[in-house]
Formats: sequence, structure tokens, C-alpha cells
Amino acid sequence: MKSIQLFLLLMLVSSAAFCQSLITMSNKCYKMVQAGNAANDSQQYDEALTTFEKVLSKCSAKDAKEQGNVGKAKALNGLKRYDEAIQAADLAIKASKNTSIAALFEKADAHFNQNNLTAATDDYNAIIALSEKNQNTKDRATIYSKLADLDWKQKKSTEAYQDIDKAIALDPANPAYLIQKGDFKVKEGALKAGFEYYDKALETTSDKPSVYKLRAIAFTNAMQGKHSTRDAKELATRMSAEEKKQFCEEWKRLFDTGYKNVNQDLYYTMICL
Repeated sequence: MKSIQLFLLLMLVSSAAFCQSLITMSNKCYKMVQAGNAANDSQQYDEALTTFEKVLSKCSAKDAKEQGNVGKAKALNGLKRYDEAIQAADLAIKASKNTSIAALFEKADAHFNQNNLTAATDDYNAIIALSEKNQNTKDRATIYSKLADLDWKQKKSTEAYQDIDKAIALDPANPAYLIQKGDFKVKEGALKAGFEYYDKALETTSDKPSVYKLRAIAFTNAMQGKHSTRDAKELATRMSAEEKKQFCEEWKRLFDTGYKNVNQDLYYTMICL
């Protein structure tokens, strides 16, 4: 009798361990996923794809299937293989029982890059519905930022501003959202308003040269449009003294950071020196 009880106990423990192994990946699989994520973060998409395909072939746990397909979808998006990225994202969504926000992000990015804006909107709305349950404000801010870009691409400027304002409210310390709103203003021709957002971003960003570059290029484009010329000598004579002063200050500030671009440097020299 005791031997039967012992056998049943061993069977129960073995079954529980097996079920757990189906849910949680092994340390070896975890390390492969980490390596694949690192390759994606470094934009080594071919390497990432190879790594995640190994994960999916060698690891059978539920989270390995989910994370493996998410990583694979990200790599395929990086390689611009969008149909395959959507397929991988769908497999991750299935493995997660429709709870993987990361997979929905990859699916949305693929649809967005295919210019399938209706499908991308559906993906982002699904992400919002999921994210509002966990109240992770930074994740939600990222979602609204992506929705703002989607709205802008669809020429829905009102909705774009509403969404980017939500992103800023949720994560006010993130300069990327201030820059994004500044970009919207500049694209509308509201240069002064755009520069105000760029300047707010300068207060917190660690990459000031990138913001200086945005300002310099935006001001140059505005002057070229206003004076109907891209020729450096003509632009130099058509700009007012105040406009020329700001043009030169914008570019000098950028070049003083060590930024180098032969064509832009020549353009600046012909106008300012």
C-alpha cells in the first residue's frame, strides 16, 4: 500500500514539475532570449532573428514561445519583412492568450510601416485597453506617442495633439514627447511654438546636439520656403538682418558641439562667414 502511495506521490510531483516547465523557460532559454533582445537593441536584426528562431525550436515553455515570437517579430520589423513580423506577433499574442502588449506593439509597427493605418489603429486601441489595466504610466505614454504619430500620418492633427498631450501628461520628464510635439508645430509652420517645445526638451534631454540640429534644419527650411530659394547666396541676400543672425546662431551652436556635415558646413559658411 505504501509503495502505491509513494508511486502516486512521485507521479503527482513529476506532473506538477512538467506543467511548470511548460510555463516557465529554463535558464538556458532565458539567456538566449536575453541575447536576442540585446541583438535587437543593437539593431543586429539578422543575429537577433537567428537567436530567436533557436529559442522557438529548442524551448517549449509558454513564456519562451511568447517572448521568442515577440523578439522574432521585432527582428523581422527591423529587416522590413512586415508580413512575417505580423505572423510572429500573432503567434506571440496567441501564446499569451491575448495579453502581450509587446507583441501588439510589433504588430502595430508592421501595419504602420505597411501603411495599413486602419489595422495599426486597431492594434494601438487594443494596446490601450490592455495597458489601462496595469496603470503603467510610462508604457501608456509610449502608446499615446505612437498613436499621435499614427494620427498625424492620417492627417488627423487634432487627435495627434490630444494623444501627444496625453503622453506628455503621463511622462512629463521624457523630452522625446516634447520634441515630438515641437515637430508637429514645425510641420504646420508654427516655428516659434515648435521651438518653444524644443527648448523645453533641452532642459532634460541628454542629447542636446540632436535638438540643436532639429532647430537649425527647421529654421533653414522655413527661410528657404519664405524666400523661395535654396541657393545659399540668394538666401543670404533675401533674409532680413534678424533672420540671418538667427540662422547663423542656430548653425553655429550645432557646429560648436562637434557636429560635422560637409554640405551643411559649406552652406553655413557661404551665408555666415
